[in-house]
Amino acid sequence: MVKSVPHAVRDLHAVYVTLISLDGSPQTKRWRTHYLLLLWLGVLLLNPFDMNSLVDDGTTLVAGIVQCCTEALNEPGPSRQAAAFCISTTLTRQDVSIHFMVDLVHQISSLLADLGSLESQAPFAAMGAVQALAAIYKRGDRTLLQKLADRVFEAVRPCLLDAKYGTIRILKHFVIKLVARLGIAVLKPRNASWCYTRGKRTLMMDGFESCYEVSDADEETGQRASVGVEDERFKHIVESAVGVLLQATCDSETKIRWSAAKGIARIASRLPRGLADDIVKNILSIFTDPGSHHNDNAWHGSCLALAELGRLGILLPKRLPESLSAHRVVTGLLLIASIKRWHVCLKSGRHLTHNSMSLATALLRRHTASGPPGAGLLPN
Repeated sequence: MVKSVPHAVRDLHAVYVTLISLDGSPQTKRWRTHYLLLLWLGVLLLNPFDMNSLVDDGTTLVAGIVQCCTEALNEPGPSRQAAAFCISTTLTRQDVSIHFMVDLVHQISSLLADLGSLESQAPFAAMGAVQALAAIYKRGDRTLLQKLADRVFEAVRPCLLDAKYGTIRILKHFVIKLVARLGIAVLKPRNASWCYTRGKRTLMMDGFESCYEVSDADEETGQRASVGVEDERFKHIVESAVGVLLQATCDSETKIRWSAAKGIARIASRLPRGLADDIVKNILSIFTDPGSHHNDNAWHGSCLALAELGRLGILLPKRLPESLSAHRVVTGLLLIASIKRWHVCLKSGRHLTHNSMSLATALLRRHTASGPPGAGLLPN
C-alpha cells in the first residue's frame, strides 16, 4: 500500500503538516489516516536529501517528526508499528544528530524501570519504544550503533533479569529481537572461511562432488580466536546475548523461538569456528537431555535453530550425525504421538513436524550426498 503512494521529496512537508494536524488518539476515527501518514512519512525519509534544503532549520523538522512518532508509540493499535518504522528511518539518517537516539534510549530505560508501577498504558509505551529501537538496530549505521551499545544493553537489562517482564509476550518478543541485533552490531562483519560451502553444481554433474574444504590452519585459528569484538567492552554483551537467545529458543511463544533461532545463527556466523561450534553443541544437547523430552517447545526451537545454522553453513559436516539423529528422534516421537494420540503431551506437534522437515530440507540443500566428513549421511 505504501509503495503505491508518491515518493517525491516535495511531498514530505505536506505529509508532515497533515500528520501534526490530526488527533492521534486511538479513540478517534482517523487512526487509519494517522497510520498511513506515518508509513508514508517513513518512506519519504528514506530518500537521500538534505533536511535543510526543505526548511530553514532541519533540526526543528526532525524534532517535530520525532515528537509525532514518540506520541504514536504509546498507542495500542497499528499506529505504534508505523511510528516505529518512521522513527527508525528518521534517526538512522546521516544528517540527524545522535542526541535524538540517546533520548530514545533514556525513554526506554525509564519506561522499563517503572513498568510495574505505572498505569495500563505503560506497557504499550514500553513496547513501542523497544520496537522502535529494534528497528533502528536493523537499518542503522553499525559505527553509530556501537556508540550506544552499552546504554541500550543497560536499558533492556531489567527485561533479561526479572521474570515479571516475561509475562508481557509482545514486549519480550521485541526485546529478543533487539538483543540479537545488538549482538550482531558489536561483532565484526566477516565472511568466515570455515563455513561449509556447497559450491556450484548442476544436474549434469556425476555424483555431486563435495567442494567442502577447511584447512587445519583455519581450524586452529578459529579455536584460539577470541569472541571477535572490536572493543573488549562489548564482550559481555555478546556473551549475554548468546545466553538469552539460547534460553529463548525454549520459550512457549512460537514467534519468540523463531526470532531467537534467527538471531543465534546470525551471531554465530560472525564468531570464530570454536565458539560457533560450542553454540551448535549446546543446541544439540537439548535433544539428549532427559529433562527436555517432554518439552516440545525446546525441541521446536532447537529444530529452528539447527535449520538456520545449517542454512548459513555453520552446521559443519562433522555435526551431521548428531543433527540427523536429532531429526530422527523428533520424527519418531511424532509418529508415536500420532498413533497414541498424545494431544496433551505434544500440543505443538504440527509445528514440530513442520520444523523437523525444515531442518531436513536445510541439510539437504546445504550439504552433499557424499563428502569427506559427512559421507553417506544424506540420501542420494
